[in-house]
Amino acid sequence: MVGRLVKIVVLALLVGGIIAGAIVGGAAWYAKRKVAESKRPLNITPQPDPTTAARELRLAAVVDVAPAPLPKAIPLKGQPGTASDGYPTQYVDRPGFRSLLYYKHYAELTQYFTELQDAFEKDPKKEYWILDAATTFETSERDLGVALDAWVKAEPASFAAFLARGHHHVAVGYRSRGAQYASKTAGADFAAMDEAFAAAEADFDRALALRPRCNAAQVGLVSMGAGARHPRGSEALARGLRDCPSCYAIRVTHIQFLQPRWGGSYARMDAFAKASRDAAEGLNPAMRALSGFSAEDRANVLREKKKYPEALEALAPALALSEGAFLGARARIRHAMGDEKGALEDYDRLLGRRVRFADFLYERAEVKLALLQAQAAGEDLLIGLRLDPTYPDAVYHRNRVVRALYTESMVAHKEGRREDAVRLAELSTELSPNEPQMHRLKNTVVLGLNPDRPELEGELRAALQKNPDDVRAVQHLDYFLASKRRFDQIVVLWGDYIARHPDDGLAYLERAGAHFNLGHNEAAKADAKKACELGLNEGCTHAK
Repeated sequence: MVGRLVKIVVLALLVGGIIAGAIVGGAAWYAKRKVAESKRPLNITPQPDPTTAARELRLAAVVDVAPAPLPKAIPLKGQPGTASDGYPTQYVDRPGFRSLLYYKHYAELTQYFTELQDAFEKDPKKEYWILDAATTFETSERDLGVALDAWVKAEPASFAAFLARGHHHVAVGYRSRGAQYASKTAGADFAAMDEAFAAAEADFDRALALRPRCNAAQVGLVSMGAGARHPRGSEALARGLRDCPSCYAIRVTHIQFLQPRWGGSYARMDAFAKASRDAAEGLNPAMRALSGFSAEDRANVLREKKKYPEALEALAPALALSEGAFLGARARIRHAMGDEKGALEDYDRLLGRRVRFADFLYERAEVKLALLQAQAAGEDLLIGLRLDPTYPDAVYHRNRVVRALYTESMVAHKEGRREDAVRLAELSTELSPNEPQMHRLKNTVVLGLNPDRPELEGELRAALQKNPDDVRAVQHLDYFLASKRRFDQIVVLWGDYIARHPDDGLAYLERAGAHFNLGHNEAAKADAKKACELGLNEGCTHAK
């Protein structure tokens, strides 16, 4: 184990110079066109001010995320049933809902939202179904806003379209503001937040006009706060609890704004929790967990001060009330104090119940990275990106994982473990499809060791003839031919394979690269789009 760690460290230091001259392969999209400096036009385009540029970066997706397979029925996962707290064991398939929007299946979206709202009105403990469907779209990328505008335009009588777009505007508002203290936040960022929140309020009001008991819209209004800047929160809370006295989610959203950091106090948090339990615990036992939120915040403050044993002690009363509600807080403390195995155990238990929040996946990826599980960390990030490609710390997490994948791929390459090396390289390009270094890595490891042997082409053709349906055999020959710039042969090679395997996204992606190198730009984009629709992020990037 120690020897392997030393090898990884050494390779990490050397890897930058190993493949700087790698030849562009069939999937290599980064043959950059160099223009002589003297021929470049003078750049007189006005540059955006730094505040605007930073805000747009916060709003942007980290990668272009490939759509999940289209749902064939209402997007719910898990086995039907009821947990001990009375809540359903099934949960919303968020990527499925995003795919319906991607493919412009507006009628199905409205139908499924309506079914989930109907289910909630019959059984309030199904409140998270409609809320999770709506907050699926609580991410800030501009393309999502355009897609939601199209849904609203196509179905102006759909409460679902306004509800989903309202939650998108909430995300735009918070990402526009940023996470700095108010004293360090630009006035323009506050103005952008206010503009987005005003749009959200209008959409939530329209959703409520179309569906008066839409509690998910009330939660959206509460989520924008209840202070002087956005006074609708208190009104929405009152109306939401009047319509649904046993609802829990809206109370959880409100109690967050009673924390001291938001101008509240632990006394106010505890008073609200007690009032909620007195009013509704008989209807919904989940209310008892509200009494643990002040303890959780105390623990978070202690964690931020690096007082980890004290943080665990402070969190204990909350865990005694509801382990499920506060496992994430304990996992963060354990990770911060270096107890990675304990943190992973908590995250696994939490995510094993239902994958609802991207932040837990991003955080678990960090834990797996600390445990030298780069591939598992990358797989968590891929799922997290499908849930929220604009997560605030996504770039940080992605870059750390990609560096680890790069290093491990090169270790596997040097050890002759070609399949492992290729798998890790492909995962790194899925996470970072715009990074040329990842594509050079993939080119190197696919070609394998000793790519210049005279007999290699004959060996690769024999391997393909023996296993014509092995995508790796086709890919290996592709990259060899690309090194000789025989791209026309690559197009034929993948055409034969695709005729037998029309649903293999990797095949379309690799053929797209050959088309690109031949100057067949429309064919390249068509193949990239098909790869995107078959689940490859890299295809989405190149389809633009």
